[in-house]
Amino acid sequence: MKIFRIRHTKLSASVLPSTHHALVRSFLHLGCEDMFMEMIDDPINYGLFPDAFSANIAMNYFIIQDKFSFAAKIACHMMKQEEFRLSTCWLSVYSCLKWLLCGDQSWITIPCTFRNMDNEEGEDLIFKVPFLKNPVFDDHFDLEEPRQLVGKTIFWMSEHLPDSPAIHSCRALGLKLWNKPDRLVQLLKQYCETSDLQLHVDALDFIFDDQSNEKNDQTEKSVVDQELSKLVSKIKDSAHFTNNSLEASFFDQMNKELPELEKTDIVEQINLISSWNQRRIQLLENKVRQIYLKKRLTEIAELRKKLTEEREVVFFYENKATWEQNVHPDYKDADTSVSAGKLPSDEEYVVPELEKRTVDDRWKRF
Repeated sequence: MKIFRIRHTKLSASVLPSTHHALVRSFLHLGCEDMFMEMIDDPINYGLFPDAFSANIAMNYFIIQDKFSFAAKIACHMMKQEEFRLSTCWLSVYSCLKWLLCGDQSWITIPCTFRNMDNEEGEDLIFKVPFLKNPVFDDHFDLEEPRQLVGKTIFWMSEHLPDSPAIHSCRALGLKLWNKPDRLVQLLKQYCETSDLQLHVDALDFIFDDQSNEKNDQTEKSVVDQELSKLVSKIKDSAHFTNNSLEASFFDQMNKELPELEKTDIVEQINLISSWNQRRIQLLENKVRQIYLKKRLTEIAELRKKLTEEREVVFFYENKATWEQNVHPDYKDADTSVSAGKLPSDEEYVVPELEKRTVDDRWKRF
């Protein structure tokens, strides 16, 4: 695949933001869902980072097709990119809730079958060299467990949404899935101290019944569970809960907020696409100018070569000595005054002596 090759060459630095947007829309339009999910799951080798607008399109596309695992994966990638646009936050939390409550919590993994590394053009390929990593878990990019990824996505995205019983329930649910019991206890205590705050009972039941898979100390785990159980019971006894469905309540609130957000997104996306077009035109003009300058430099070099040859022909006799030295470098020390056209002055001129020659001398010459 060309994208895989470009990612491992120096051309990767010149990829435009519009390229990511165009790739996402093209894959969805052509129905290449598996290829799209493989690329988004492997950002190091493919370098595909969707923007907020293309991510919204993709999540909406997969939600309509009931492919909630794909939509939740895109939401998790938006969380990793820390893309907290309001419309993206709404769709991300809803995608994760649909995946969590749909009953089928399978996490689709696409095998890497689309790579093609035939280096026909002889380009310099760049790869990440394996090295020993420091034993540090950053709790962000190192997250791989699906429930923890979904939990952190729900919690982070819901923090940017307006407060409501559904949003408060999502924050508590996210901390539970993210396996942050201490922060969950603090959050529930804060909720208990607020008189007019309500949580959804299905979220409370999920928090109480769900058991984390992390290998924590059993004593510490039981203490946290007991404290959570007390807080959940306290919330239920104090009427700080509602029996309405969390998914339905969140969906209703999202549908009330999205129409206004869509208008803003449309205006910004139009301006963004316009700026992308202007940027591409500018880059194209710069490229044409570079090609023109390169062509002119070649023409100037050829013209200089031609003028140099003509100059050598015109001034051949003036530079005769130089030419002879170039042809016969062994005669550099020879007297070149005559060949160079230099005549001695009157003071330097010496009249040659005339020798008296006999007939015999003349005969010897022949």
